[in-house]
Amino acid sequence: MNYRLKFVETDGIETISDKTWLIEPISIKAKEIVREKNLILRLRGLQTYHLKKMNYGQPCTDCFDEIMSMQVDGNCTTCYNTRFIGGYYSPVSTKAFMTQTPDINTINRFGEFNPGQVIYSISAYPELF
Repeated sequence: MNYRLKFVETDGIETISDKTWLIEPISIKAKEIVREKNLILRLRGLQTYHLKKMNYGQPCTDCFDEIMSMQVDGNCTTCYNTRFIGGYYSPVSTKAFMTQTPDINTINRFGEFNPGQVIYSISAYPELF
């Protein structure tokens, strides 16, 4: 998106800038990569749900002791061990790919992976948190 900036000095002198990009546009190649990944995820991805843990809100009265300032029940079904009633925000639905790594240590462009680890890939949208 193009913008022009107008600067007004204290003595009233105005200066208008040339057209400026405040946010650099995404290249056509990058847009195509994102489009292809989203298409593949939509057609072949697994339906997943992401839960964000609450870190503020109404304190749980069933498992949290305000005098000791600590959680006294480690298996609370009111807050799900988050200390806040409800425990988690509403789930965000998205499609994802999950693949297991090989049986030996592997180093690829994403980093080093150990046996038993999972590669989890999602799109940039929707923004999760």
